Amino acid sequence: MNPAAACFAILFVFATSGCVYLNSFGDWKSQVDRHSKQLGYKNWIVISEAAFPAQNRSKMKQISVDAEIPEVLDHLLHTFERNQYVQPTIYLTREVRSVENDFAPGIDQLRERIATAMHAHEAVELDQQSLLTLLESTEQKYQVLLIRTPTALPYSTVFLELRPGYWDADSEEHLRKKTLVLDDLKILVLDEADRMLDMGFTDAIDDVIAYTPKQRQTLLFSATYPTGIEQ
Repeated sequence: MNPAAACFAILFVFATSGCVYLNSFGDWKSQVDRHSKQLGYKNWIVISEAAFPAQNRSKMKQISVDAEIPEVLDHLLHTFERNQYVQPTIYLTREVRSVENDFAPGIDQLRERIATAMHAHEAVELDQQSLLTLLESTEQKYQVLLIRTPTALPYSTVFLELRPGYWDADSEEHLRKKTLVLDDLKILVLDEADRMLDMGFTDAIDDVIAYTPKQRQTLLFSATYPTGIEQ
């Protein structure tokens, strides 16, 4: 087989095995811009550490860049600020805050660089497994862009969930309060309640319960019984 045919065969295997892998060493900013501009509401972007697990899913695109996580994050946020049609919710792993520099040299500096690159955005902290679960759920319906970096520090991956830049959470809440009517609800079921609390949905659960009639039957299912469930 000649080199050109061999190259084509390799690309074909990557493209048809699920996840599409694109090598973008070189002008990585142009590659990131091209792929991120195709994304919209409910899509995710993952700026990953070097050892982030490879994905084999049809709705996942992977590109490798020769830039560290803070540099890629800074570039993406600048892009979103210019375009304004989508804005990100930024998720950081809860574990990265607890990693000690003695065990992962350079982690202190990386945390500072990520904080600077966030452009005053506030981040939501969830444990890494919860974020991976959210990502897996998203991949079933929506496209995810995975940007793999050479950053070799644990729990340093940054997750971006995209939402409309022209329609914020306050506008959505106002709309829902006017349209969500649960006056006739008889049974409220809370399934996987411990997982919902782990993923940071406590306020959302409280809001939904507040809409329901006081005279109702409530069924709560949970694999564990932490303090949050008891409350």
